[in-house]
Amino acid sequence: MTKIIFPIFLTILTSFVYGQNVNINLLKSKKWLTQSATSAKPIDLNQKGTLSTDVLSQSPFCITDDIFIFKDKGVFIKDDNQYDCPSLPKSNGLWKLVGKDTLSIKLNKESDFINFKILKLDQSRLLLLANMPFLLNGVDITYEFKAK
Repeated sequence: MTKIIFPIFLTILTSFVYGQNVNINLLKSKKWLTQSATSAKPIDLNQKGTLSTDVLSQSPFCITDDIFIFKDKGVFIKDDNQYDCPSLPKSNGLWKLVGKDTLSIKLNKESDFINFKILKLDQSRLLLLANMPFLLNGVDITYEFKAK
């Protein structure tokens, strides 16, 4: 009985300890194309007098197709993709996994790290949740990305 239980325990322990590496490798193996950004409560991000939970519809058009790339050694790249944003600085920064389910991203040298809870990560989809304190005293935003 002990000979059977120990390998099962060892397999479970190994999966728990090294489970993060699978997520890290999956995260790094794809380019993540922006699909949506949805706020938990309606906001007027572009200050045009209309409240909406669709954050991308209130954002500059050029960021609606951004691609996030997570490279080795914590290198983060935000690629403008088809629509260049000349008014916004290029964002190359840093990323790290904090704990088991938090992705921390520093967009550029001047920014602070922003923590995103990983809600879903699989071969085709990345779903992140973050509180954005600089928007209306903080609002939760869910970001969806498709693997490219």
